[in-house]
Amino acid sequence: MRNVSDTSADPQLRRSADRRVIAIVLAGVSAACLVVASLSKSWMANPNFSGLVRDRDGNATAAEGRYLRFRGDIRFGPLGFEHCAKPYRGFEMDEAPAAPECREISTTEFNEEIGEAAHLDRDRYTSGAFSHAGWIAFGTCLLSAAALLAAAAMAFLRIKKDLAVSPASMALLGLLGAMVSGCVFIATKPGPAGMLGVDLGFWAFGAGTVLGILGAQLLAKEIRPPDEDLLEGAIDPAEFGGGFGGFPLGRDAAAPAVAPAAVAPIPPTQPVDALDLVPGLAPGLVPGLAPSPAPLPAPGGEPAAAAASASDALAVAAAATASGAPTSDALAVAAVASAASSDTPADADADASTDSPGEPKQPA
Repeated sequence: MRNVSDTSADPQLRRSADRRVIAIVLAGVSAACLVVASLSKSWMANPNFSGLVRDRDGNATAAEGRYLRFRGDIRFGPLGFEHCAKPYRGFEMDEAPAAPECREISTTEFNEEIGEAAHLDRDRYTSGAFSHAGWIAFGTCLLSAAALLAAAAMAFLRIKKDLAVSPASMALLGLLGAMVSGCVFIATKPGPAGMLGVDLGFWAFGAGTVLGILGAQLLAKEIRPPDEDLLEGAIDPAEFGGGFGGFPLGRDAAAPAVAPAAVAPIPPTQPVDALDLVPGLAPGLVPGLAPSPAPLPAPGGEPAAAAASASDALAVAAAATASGAPTSDALAVAAVASAASSDTPADADADASTDSPGEPKQPA
């Protein structure tokens, strides 16, 4: 039996294992970058600040020496501002200390010192949201790093548990807050243009947020429990008497009933117009009808001929009914035969005598 952990034979399992490893690596790298960024004081820095800044036209200016107090290596991060004064050469040697002196202050104090140096440009070069955005970025970076590590640990141990809030979701929310607060923290930095520039701490922050978003999305798929089938057990075949809707299911279903035998085809009925009612020719058109001889002259004359024609009509109708023709066709044949037998020479003479000369004959 093949081990379940062996994913070399199943491409789908191999791809899933590769995705799990990639998600864990991305989460680890992102957490490391976020921790470094949150503890760093080098989001923005200038290792050789000379006190010169740029004016509104972009030209270098000393700004009346207002920022000379910050000469040296200056940098700041979410945890505060750091300033190291370096010894200078040349004519400023007597003004510079013999050894570097470093001091650390909070972001709030740094913002106040820039405001004091800017004088009338205080509102332009300082912002009240600077220090608050830095602390929010610090907290959200650490929260996102912890959530990413927790999600990576669950994926590494193959733990799929239904939690109220998934660690991957917490990581995504924390990264969203870190991106917003970090951008505000950099955008509201104190000081004029040319005083500070981005440093390694900010690049670590950017890499951590981007890799963290990708890793959190991959980890969310790895630690999510399987979806519950809501329709499982909704229909039980046993509730229908061994079958669904009274019909058997599966291979135990009975064979279908034998189809009934085909009914013998009924021959088409001859149209009335095709029947020849002349005695002696009817047997060829009506099956089973024997030829009838021509009527002999009777002593009675016309009554005897009429009786013979009526008997022939009845014989034709009876033969048609016996041969399987519908009753309506048989009655039609009898009616035609009776009409033909009633047209005698005596009736024609009687009709001619009743009509007055010169008047057209009216239809009956």
